[in-house]
Amino acid sequence: VSQHMKIVNLANELQGLLIQAKSESVMRNQDFWVHIQGLPSSTGSWKLTLSSVSNVTDITSMNTVAELQGHLYRGLVVSSNITSVKFDRVMG
Repeated sequence: VSQHMKIVNLANELQGLLIQAKSESVMRNQDFWVHIQGLPSSTGSWKLTLSSVSNVTDITSMNTVAELQGHLYRGLVVSSNITSVKFDRVMG
């Protein structure tokens, strides 16, 4: 798979996760967070977790809705200047 296709696929996966986060928060009338772990990385050893808890150390399988693993994107340099994004129960 080419680098270009990896970037396109990653962008689509990120968009899907963010849309899911917004939908879940409004549908369940509950705040949700996307936690960003392991960045920056070019080895694919990162993940994004959609969870109902605000603190990354409190994440469990019981409060996790979805997860995006970076292993498919090995070789891409992925970075972020934030560690989480909150989705409000009312506005998403």
